[in-house]
Amino acid sequence: MFNRKSEEGKGTKPTLQAEPRSPAEQRATRIRLNEIDRSNLQFSCRDSKYLAEQYLDDLIASLQKEGMQVPVEFVQLGGKIVLTKGHRRVAACVVLARKQAPRFRDDMELDAIEVLETDPTELLVRSILDNTIRKSLDQVERIRAARALFRASVHEGRAADALGVSVQSYKRDLLIAGDAWMFEHVVANHINPTAATIILKAMHEVASNDPQGFQRARDELDRWVAAKAAELERKDKILQAKRGKGKGLSEADKQVRRYLSNQLAEHWAGLIHQGASLDEDTEWTFQADLDLEKEQLQIGSVRLDLAKDPVRKLAEVASKLSQLAKEIGPILKRRHAEGQRPRSTGKTVVRDVEYLKGLGLNDLADQWKKEQDALLEATPSGPPDPGFDGERPRTEDDLASEVDVPDAGVQPDADAHPAPDGEATP
Repeated sequence: MFNRKSEEGKGTKPTLQAEPRSPAEQRATRIRLNEIDRSNLQFSCRDSKYLAEQYLDDLIASLQKEGMQVPVEFVQLGGKIVLTKGHRRVAACVVLARKQAPRFRDDMELDAIEVLETDPTELLVRSILDNTIRKSLDQVERIRAARALFRASVHEGRAADALGVSVQSYKRDLLIAGDAWMFEHVVANHINPTAATIILKAMHEVASNDPQGFQRARDELDRWVAAKAAELERKDKILQAKRGKGKGLSEADKQVRRYLSNQLAEHWAGLIHQGASLDEDTEWTFQADLDLEKEQLQIGSVRLDLAKDPVRKLAEVASKLSQLAKEIGPILKRRHAEGQRPRSTGKTVVRDVEYLKGLGLNDLADQWKKEQDALLEATPSGPPDPGFDGERPRTEDDLASEVDVPDAGVQPDADAHPAPDGEATP
């Protein structure tokens, strides 16, 4: 059982999730292009704009050269032929038929598979599986697909498998998919999915005790997005006036999501919990992210003056590193048991050997203790500088200075995703 939240984030409605069924029966056949109900896109999880000609160039070229190599798939619904797989292939054929390309006509026959199944849930899963295997969905498409699967009451394990993600990732997608307001911001490139999840989680955590805080956060985010969009439009016009028409901001720089970083989202989450208004005065934070699901660790560059930097900065780094050490411990034990022992890199890195001993890894602790002692003896000025190998801050060009518009002070978000191009195989 999984509780379905309404699209407005109010209340819950129990939704039964069916267990997986055996594969549906199907038969090979042929259908005519003009017999397909192309207006029915209920089994397509991609934005319908990607069925337009400008997004089909590669597929059109492939169809002209090689023909359709993979049959489309359809189901009979209400006496009409509705596609479950092959929406882009059919759209490309329609374009070629309209242009009277050789071998392509409105009434041309296509190889097809008819699915003898009328359960919309099963048909939806088949369609998403096809898209996931043939061409990975981007984050926005995956969230759209997750919403469709959840509304169809697909068992969460099977839904995650269809999307090619873990159940945990599927549930994270549902947080955005279940909120129509935030979902629209994500689709409109106002906010990236990671930042959206951070903000939404904070909003839902305060909603029960402070319903007004939930609505206030929504209103303030809407105002921030509108103001940022207006600012970017103004910058674009000023740049075009200086450089010439068509030489303003790039399409990527016009996206509001680039200026709502994950760090700013974390700052806003803290303000939402405090019941405070959203601002852009983000405090310094040490970026350290551990994805236990993927077993990947990412640590941001940092260089601290331990004698002069604020105690809060020192505590920020120390506490995060301590927590990371605890969370990495089980992985380190497993890797050690598997015999994958790290080798000395020759760098002057101080390691917490007592931490290793606490984990029972005495052999590694003793090995690294000897290496550190040797390094100390070889270092005339004493212990090595832990930040020596860290990256120095880089100076970036400030676009705002060029167009004489005050910068909002928010760093662009590096979490970008490419525009989807749909199925890869014609």
